[in-house]
Amino acid sequence: MAGLVLATSILFHVIHASFWLDFWSIWVGPKDLPELRAEIMRELGHDVPGPKPGKYPLGNRLYHLAIVVAGLSVIATGLTMMVRIRTPLFPRNPYLLGDSTWGLVYVTHGMAGVALVGLVIAHVLLRRAARQVVDHEGDDPRLDHAPPALEHHDPDSVGRE
Repeated sequence: MAGLVLATSILFHVIHASFWLDFWSIWVGPKDLPELRAEIMRELGHDVPGPKPGKYPLGNRLYHLAIVVAGLSVIATGLTMMVRIRTPLFPRNPYLLGDSTWGLVYVTHGMAGVALVGLVIAHVLLRRAARQVVDHEGDDPRLDHAPPALEHHDPDSVGRE
């Protein structure tokens, strides 16, 4: 039941992102290699005038890609496993796959499920940690103490992603 709720919520998200949001602004592709190089150089302490992230920084887009891979793996393997039991959705067919293939499906489902839970926990904890850093510095992010968005993002790249 929980898997069907997950699948439905992901389907809703894809439809919502496709028609009401900029669907392609979250995907990682070859166009991101210069930004990746510039971010690595900045992390190593170099002052690089490379491209700034558009609407979503590269780390956010890579996290989204990991969530997509884990989520779709859980859904695909979960639906495959539902064929083995009696449900109103599929006729029962426990012999659809061989024993070793069923084992691979179970292991993939378990690993993808654990990865998905771990990614969600990391997301919540890192967001909480970021808020605590702001609180300890005495800055309120809702006030004008935060740096302007243009220092960190390129507004011209939002439409072209």
